[in-house]
Amino acid sequence: MFSKILLPQDGSPLAELAIPYVEVLAKAFQSQVTVLTVCEAARGPAGRANTSYCNLVAHRIQERMADELPAELRDNVKAAVVFGNPAREILRHAQVYSSDLIAMATHGWSGLRRWVLGSVADRVIQAAGAPVFLVRGQKEVEPMAANWPGAGLLVPLDGYPEAEHALPHAQELAGKMKLRVQLLRVALPDPSDRMSGMDALYTEEIIEYIKASAEPYVSLMARRLRDKGVVSSYKVAFGRPAEEILDVAKESGVDLIVMATHGFMGFKRLVMGSIADRVIRGADIPILVVRAPPED
Repeated sequence: MFSKILLPQDGSPLAELAIPYVEVLAKAFQSQVTVLTVCEAARGPAGRANTSYCNLVAHRIQERMADELPAELRDNVKAAVVFGNPAREILRHAQVYSSDLIAMATHGWSGLRRWVLGSVADRVIQAAGAPVFLVRGQKEVEPMAANWPGAGLLVPLDGYPEAEHALPHAQELAGKMKLRVQLLRVALPDPSDRMSGMDALYTEEIIEYIKASAEPYVSLMARRLRDKGVVSSYKVAFGRPAEEILDVAKESGVDLIVMATHGFMGFKRLVMGSIADRVIRGADIPILVVRAPPED
């Protein structure tokens, strides 16, 4: 599933946070990895210096990754340097290389250009046909755990088919990396009650009834995964989806969230700046974002 991984880099330490995760994925999936550095086109000495810097970044990371991979995979790591707008070039080269995964930190910066969530990563998530593996860059961050991805991953579902596009990726990851899958459905108040504020009056009995009504669907999805040989469980929570996803991820001890960019709360499209944005900004673990295809 992840046979060709595109790894954009800008030369910053924060952007390099994605590298160890890509190394793990490349080993599990025997992947080809393209390290992509996007330069601003400029003439004269500044342009030549910029080009030299971008080449240095791409080839340094290529060599670093090759040293960390098994001997049979070292030739699978290539470097590419292109010129233009970062988001546009990342998306274009994901198509050129037929990449089935784009892996990047959600922000990073160099002296030449800053990549920030809401800018490059946001545009890549919105437009990429391939899944996007995101590592949230922080100024103070602990190194990746040696045993990543640990034992499990979390898949939020909402009962809509769009959100289920995350399941094949979760199943493939679980099979290749021997992970357990926990499914989560966040039960919500009746829409009319939410609009009127009546949901604030819900008793524990009403909340438990709503959660019980949401359980059959997520139980069925877990059973389907088990039928395919995947160790899986499920949980039904009640509240605000983004907050519940983050809380359950922390409580469950999972090391990866796999989620689709459509669904949740009955919306036709889950957009950055909403639930996915809050999950990405609040998660301390990587997130695999799968963009569901447009509806017919």
